[in-house]
This record gives sequence, structure tokens and C-alpha cells, in this order.
Amino acid sequence: MKNSYSASVREELIRRTFAELGIEEKGKERLKPCCGDAFLRGAFLCAGEVRGEEIALARGRQDLSVLCAHILARFYGEDAGFLPDGAVHPLCLSARFAAAFLSGGGVCEDCRKLFLRAAFLACGTVTDPAKGYRAVFRCASEEAEREIRDALNGFSLEPGASRTKKGRLVYVKKGEKLCDLLVVLGAPRHSMRLQEYMVETSFRSEQQRKVNSELANVQKVVNGAQGVIADIRFLTERGVLDAMPLPLREAARLRLENPDLSLKELCRLFPGSISKSGLNHRLQKLSARAGEIREEEKKK
Repeated sequence: MKNSYSASVREELIRRTFAELGIEEKGKERLKPCCGDAFLRGAFLCAGEVRGEEIALARGRQDLSVLCAHILARFYGEDAGFLPDGAVHPLCLSARFAAAFLSGGGVCEDCRKLFLRAAFLACGTVTDPAKGYRAVFRCASEEAEREIRDALNGFSLEPGASRTKKGRLVYVKKGEKLCDLLVVLGAPRHSMRLQEYMVETSFRSEQQRKVNSELANVQKVVNGAQGVIADIRFLTERGVLDAMPLPLREAARLRLENPDLSLKELCRLFPGSISKSGLNHRLQKLSARAGEIREEEKKK
């Protein structure tokens, strides 16, 4: 089964974090201890469960558990208990140990990025662009909601918040802000793809608007011409048209023969030179005469 868009973003974030830890390439470590603390705080704040005097990561967060285990091993020398298949035992920290990074803070801009990345991996989703532009953090506590909003505001992402039966939501909307968020989280490839999608969608929408406008103009011309054509046929049936001046008869003939053409296009077919207003005036005179005859017939 094909992964969802949100799952695809998660995969990019997980790969990037492994790369920054130097797990995939030794000697390529870029994650600083303070950023590791910020990541751990985001993970346990958004997916942590208090069990007596301990804090544990909620179940169903295996990928996040593995990342946290590597960070704990790297910066704290903490044996997370890796299993043979690469998984880890459910991470469970004593409140005293967790206080080292659960006290909040972070000393650089990258700390906020790593905090938000862990928070997204713990409680975030992003909508498929085909269905809308929206990323949501489902916060389990008021503290998590506040810190996520503060971190997002630090990058001018204009987060919104709402309360539902399922809990507190912090969200980022609008395509441009979502692109920026993906860069902040560490998913630049998805950000670039989203930008390309937005450009293509905007182009298609603009083309569709032009087509709709052209169709509307054609329909307007056709609707306007039908009334004049009905008046011309009425005059013909009453034997009035043949007695009218030649310029009016010529205008009537051109309109009957070319019902789909605009006035501008009809002017090009008219013998000699005539303006749009001049041709329109002649057609209106035909309609006016038809209206007079109809009124006379009603009085009889």
C-alpha cells in the first residue's frame, strides 16, 4: 500500500535525523547536545506518558523511540536496550533524569527546529496537497500547545489553535506557510515538491479561468444575437424587412448568416467600413421596429 503524504514527510524527517546523528555516515555528525535535548523534549512532551515517577514514550512511536534512543546513547551514555531487529524497548526515563531536557529551553535556532521536528513525529500530520494545505499538531496538554505555538511563531509561521473533543490542535495553513514549515522541520524535498505543485495548480486554475471567461463571452454573444435574430425573422415574416433601408437589410443579412460572431467580427464582413457602435445601432433599429409592430398587433 502506498504511504500517505504525511507518512512520506515523516520518512524524510527520520532519515534526516539519522544523518544528522551520523548513524548512516560516521564523521558526519551535525546534531549538537542542546539540539538533542530539544528533540527529546519535543518527543516526550508530545508523546510522553507519566507512569508513577517515570516518563515513557507512548506506544506506536517506534521510529521516534529509535531516534530518542540514539540521542540518549550519544549525549547521555544511556543504554536504551536495542533489540536484535534494531527496535528498542519502550523508552522509559526516571523523572530525575528526564528533568535534564524536560525543563525546556534550547540555546540556538536549530534547537527550535529539532523541537518542532520531534513534536511533529510525535503528534503531527500534514494534509495531502491535493486535498488542501494544512499541518496539524494534536497536543496532549496545554504546555505542549503553548510551546509548539511559541516555536512556530519564532519562525513567523502564523499558527492557529482550536479545541476539539479529541484535544488541543495547533495548525499551520496556507501553501506558502506550509512550505516554510516543511523546511523548518527538515523536509526540504517535500517543500520543493509542494512549491512545484502550487505553481502547477495556480497555472491550471488560471488557464481554466481564461477558458471559462472565453466561454462566458461566447455565450453572451450568442444570447445577445438570438434576440436580434428573432426580431429580424419577425420582420421578415411580416414583410417589413424588404421595405427597410439597404443598410438595415445588409445588417440583418449578416446577423442571420453569422449568429455566433461578435459585433467586432461582423464589422469585418460588412461592405465598406463600419464601427461596432454603428453596426449595433442598426441592429437595435431593427429590434426597435419589431417591438413597435408587436405593440401595434396587441392593440388590434
